[in-house]
Amino acid sequence: TVVVKNGDGEIHYTHGDVTGTVVPPVAKAVVDTTSAGDSFNAGFLVGITQTGNAADAIVKAARVAGHCISQKGALVPLPQHLIGG
Repeated sequence: TVVVKNGDGEIHYTHGDVTGTVVPPVAKAVVDTTSAGDSFNAGFLVGITQTGNAADAIVKAARVAGHCISQKGALVPLPQHLIGG
């Protein structure tokens, strides 16, 4: 699996024999980008293990990262709807 992010642009991926792009949801606010990459990666790993679908996992990852960068600091509480199945 390969996922290539492009800021707020399209995210390109290959997972198994599927290749595609995903337009990430727009972040509501950008306060602190300290944990943007790590939170994206964590959201992707949770999403891919829950569904096996890379495009869905990327959307989940972008939402988790968007939530994290909307607050100050690298560690922020996550609402259940962002990490639940």
